[in-house]
Amino acid sequence: MAAAKLILDTIHLSLPALSIDQNIYILRNIRDHNIVVACLLVGTYSNILATTVAMQLLFSFHFICFDLLVGIGGRVPSSNADI
Repeated sequence: MAAAKLILDTIHLSLPALSIDQNIYILRNIRDHNIVVACLLVGTYSNILATTVAMQLLFSFHFICFDLLVGIGGRVPSSNADI
């Protein structure tokens, strides 16, 4: 999240949170593109938690055109796949 904050331009004001959405968002833009950044809590790593964050984001922001999930790539490389 820290890296994403550095490359984004203008900061947008926060929106009122929905009761079902527990995420904290950073709202900014890159040129003409509005960007929403969400992150798991520090020290938490889980596919289930990442899915929950993504689903809550999509519930709160209905017009997302593209999404990019960035992670630590757990268990890579392995003995089967050297990536």
